[in-house]
Amino acid sequence: MKKRHYKISDVEKKGVISDDFFFRVFSSQCNYIDPAILKKEVYPALVRTFVKCLRDNGIVRLPHIGDFAFLKQDKGSYILGKDPFTGKVIQGSRPGGVYTLQFHINENMRDYFKEIKDKNGLPQKLDVRERLLGQDLQ
Repeated sequence: MKKRHYKISDVEKKGVISDDFFFRVFSSQCNYIDPAILKKEVYPALVRTFVKCLRDNGIVRLPHIGDFAFLKQDKGSYILGKDPFTGKVIQGSRPGGVYTLQFHINENMRDYFKEIKDKNGLPQKLDVRERLLGQDLQ
């Protein structure tokens, strides 16, 4: 199966990843608090808390969602591809000590999405390429 990528700009055109869309949906989940208040007060406080915990401890848990953690990658190498003229494999190296931010989803959240994946025996279109961009991934 050919790997199909998508451009974030194509998804942005659908309007579902804009700030306004996010705060409108967030407001609807908070008993319709004014989206401007959420944008100015609540969300920045959440972000500051997230950054402070991550900076102080290297890990932060968002309850019911999952954990974000800084992990140091080991030194290693990886294959970049093949030289189109010589056919030789081109390798790159990754320096040791590079930090990456990794996300580990909460088990209940993972189980929830596993359940809805095949709800009622009908495959659900969860991939953004299928749901928003109309691509057939069969």
